[in-house]
Amino acid sequence: MLFRSYKDAYGNLKPLFNAGLIELSKYLPYLGVIDKNKLYKLIGIDMGEDVTVAPRVQFDYLAPSLISIGDKTIIGDGAKLWTHNFTQKYNEIGIIQIGNEVLISSDVVIGPGTVIGDGAEINYGAVLHHQRIPDGAKVLGREKSRVIYK
Repeated sequence: MLFRSYKDAYGNLKPLFNAGLIELSKYLPYLGVIDKNKLYKLIGIDMGEDVTVAPRVQFDYLAPSLISIGDKTIIGDGAKLWTHNFTQKYNEIGIIQIGNEVLISSDVVIGPGTVIGDGAEINYGAVLHHQRIPDGAKVLGREKSRVIYK
């Protein structure tokens, strides 16, 4: 979807509420008081059972409801999941779908329009944007962000 601005899509207050809960959730593993996955579900992230989200994982403030994470998925420290991409020429908002039993390593960036199949492995520092990763595939990280099929 293309919008002139984020305000056209979501208004002003919803992203602030989302930001507050996401930032709080980054530190919950250390507090041990509240299940942070319940907070993620509260802001609209579709999260399966037994999902592990490491500290400092950054979910999109503007449209977290466009993120879907399957069962038994692990998301590593410092990963970023962005459902929006704003440039000087256009603004886009798209879904992120992550399958079951997916391993997302640290510092991975996942952009709008990305679909990751079941059992895939996304290695350290990979950058994905508008890509479809098949079931069981392995994505090399950093400068070699390419898919290797098993």
